[in-house]
Formats: sequence, C-alpha cells, structure tokens
Amino acid sequence: MCLRTLVLDGIKFGDTKFLGQLKTLEVLSLRHAFFSEAPNAIRELTNLRLLDMTESHHEFPIPATMVLPLFHLEELYLFGITSSSIGYLAVEVVAALRSLPRLKMLTISIPDIADIPKDFVFPELESFIIFIGKSRWGVSVEGEGMKLLSSLRDLTLGYLPRLKHILNCSSRQHVQLCNLTYLYVNECGKLKYVFQPSIAQALHQLEKLIVFECEEMEEIVAAKQNEGHEERVDYKMVFKSLKQLYLGRLPNLSGFCTGGDDFPFEWPSLERLEVLDCPKMKTFAATTSGSTPKLKEVQLKVFESGIPLQGMDLNQFVQTHIYHFKAT
Repeated sequence: MCLRTLVLDGIKFGDTKFLGQLKTLEVLSLRHAFFSEAPNAIRELTNLRLLDMTESHHEFPIPATMVLPLFHLEELYLFGITSSSIGYLAVEVVAALRSLPRLKMLTISIPDIADIPKDFVFPELESFIIFIGKSRWGVSVEGEGMKLLSSLRDLTLGYLPRLKHILNCSSRQHVQLCNLTYLYVNECGKLKYVFQPSIAQALHQLEKLIVFECEEMEEIVAAKQNEGHEERVDYKMVFKSLKQLYLGRLPNLSGFCTGGDDFPFEWPSLERLEVLDCPKMKTFAATTSGSTPKLKEVQLKVFESGIPLQGMDLNQFVQTHIYHFKAT
C-alpha cells in the first residue's frame, strides 16, 4: 500500500525517524505539532508536494537541509512556527527556497527583514503570506523589504485587533505597492486609515478595495503622513484602475480622504461603489467634481438597488443621502 497523504496535526513528537520511511508521501500535515528534536527525517520524503507545519512548536531550529532535497514541493506552510527558548525558527529555511523550483505557495514568519540575505530573490510564487515582524502592531519597512513589498498583488488582512498600521513608513521612504490589484481589510479595530499618502499615490494597478468592520477607521487615505506630520501633495492622486470600492460598517469613517485642497482625487475607472453603515461620513474627498465619469449609482443598503447620482458628484451625494439623511 502506497501512503500518499498523512495528517498528524497537534501530535507531540519525540523521535521523528519513522517519517523518513514513508517514501511515497506527497502530502504531510503537521499543524500545531510539538517537536522535541529537529524533524530532519522529513528531508527523506523527496516526493512531497505539500508540507504544512503551521503554528508548530519546536525545541530546536528547523535546518535548511530539511527542505533542500524536496525538489517536488509545491506548497510550504511555515507560518507562526514558535519556540519557548529560541524564537522564530523558519529563517534558515528562507535561504533554501531557491532549491525548490516547483514551489507555488508559501507562508512563513520572519522576525526582521534583515534576516533575509541581501542578494536573495524570492521564487516566482502564485500565492504567499510572508509575515515580517515580531508583533501585530505593524511593519517597519527598510532596505530590501521595499523590493519584496513591490511584488504584492493580492493582500488580505483580517481579524487583527491590534494592527495600527498596514505599512509604517516615513515620508523619506519610497515604499510602493505598485503591483497591488486587490486589497481586503476586515475587523482591524485599531486601524485609523488604510494608506498613507506616499503609498496611495503609487496604487496604479489597484482594481478592487474592500474595507469592512474597522471600528476606529476614520479615512481610507490619511490626510497626514505618519505620526501627525503633514505631507503636501501638489498633484492629483489618481486611482486609475480602481473599478470596485466597498466600504461597510465603519462607524467612525468621515470620508475617503478628509484632507484639504492639497488632495484632489480621481477615480476614472470606478464602476461600483458601496457605502454601507458609515453614519459619520460627511464628505468623500476634497475635490470630486468630474472625478468618477463611469460611476452611475451608489449602493447604500444590502439587497437594495443603488441610488443614481443624477449629475451629482460624490461630495454632493454624501451630503444629500448620507450626512443630511442621518441628521434628520
């Protein structure tokens, strides 16, 4: 009998040598497992296509040699691996990723961007989650980290109650999410804004933005850059590819951006806009006249038809159908 799939989630391992005898394994799940020794026997499973060690606990670091022989590996999950004495343990594995030519999916936790070799280039992955940092308070980005972030296409952030910044960068840093096409933010209770101005100005590929149930969210694009210092923007901020924008259950949202006249916005491709349960919205942005030529209506309630703009710009619409309506 050829065993191809084995699930040993939550198991406490002493000796793992028996795993090396299961040569036909293609899928091995060790989620939430406890290892009192390094699971070196996994290196013998050269037919593995999927290895999942999410949130497993280890007494010793995971050596890079564990994954080097796994040439057929397509999916590798090393997110949230911990130790009571050593800290993050998956860093050594990063250097071995180049030897996995078929790798398509990767999740991994890295305590500091400096732990990634300077000359390292991540493989061409179809999907990945790379958590950089030691906490959930945000990520400080420097040096090589900027190159890594520029390759992001899809980003989902959910159920992060302490997250205060998606990217915590100063105006001197040129972080660009220039390839980002999809962003979903949900239940990030401490998040007051989604983008700093310096990041928003480069979102030329963003097509779909969803922000739901963030209690302290005040605006989507911050009017100020990092820790209360004003950043002047003397040009139009154009979300040229954004087609769908969904804002829902944001009790403190005052607008998309509530900055002064230094923040003129345009959404030339926007075709669908939903604003659900945002009772404090007073305006959409500083200047919205002629900024949404393709938008015909705005949906304000689930399962109901949208309300036609009828020649109004978004600020006029907000004043008529949201702000004044809530005041009456």
